[in-house]
Amino acid sequence: MIGAHVAANEAVHETSQPWSLEALLAGPLLRAAERGLALGAPGGHALRVAALSYALARTYGLPERVCARLRRSAPFHDIGKVLVPQNLLEKADALEPDERRAVESHTVLGHELLLASSEPTLREAALIAFCHHERPDGRGYPRQRGGDEIPLAARIVSVADVFDALTNDRAYRPALREAHALELLEAGSGSQFDPEVVRAFAATLERYPGLGARLRGHTRTPFGPAPDASALRHTRAETAALADV
Repeated sequence: MIGAHVAANEAVHETSQPWSLEALLAGPLLRAAERGLALGAPGGHALRVAALSYALARTYGLPERVCARLRRSAPFHDIGKVLVPQNLLEKADALEPDERRAVESHTVLGHELLLASSEPTLREAALIAFCHHERPDGRGYPRQRGGDEIPLAARIVSVADVFDALTNDRAYRPALREAHALELLEAGSGSQFDPEVVRAFAATLERYPGLGARLRGHTRTPFGPAPDASALRHTRAETAALADV
């Protein structure tokens, strides 16, 4: 149960107390957010997922060193999208089966890209990139893993990723209200998402009032083209900055 995890981290009892973005996005991450760091997902998504994952991991009761490591690796979850045709990522209509397979390949592409690095942050990020679209019921992708076969870090990033996607405008739909987004996460608890992680996320939103809106206000940049494959040259430099957190 989540209570057992929460008890392991006394810091989570600060529920609803004043908090600052600096508590979630330390110096290098704040600077990266301010310059619109994309890492495969435009509009500040990568950095918001990092902050949401860090806050969620703390509420879940993970040790601070584990939470901080997740904050460094989470921004790279969608890096494989730099190798997916941009017109597919921004398509407003339903994807054809072959198009969906191409979009879903970003998990494998990101894993291969990150695993090729000797940088520890990127190697951990490789596992998250590979598994963050897997589901507890085994109906996710790319390998239909289920339950505890999915690393906890990926289960956490999965919830943060979907919440941020739902609460921001996309080419195919406008942003949803945060309350509606949380309802959808709870509806998918046990099938699409880890139930304990969803419960911890609901507690996270109570612990950090206005979390989603404040992150969007700080990191949102005009929606535009994601970086092309040439952006891969900058991955190591960005990682070095994030590793300072």
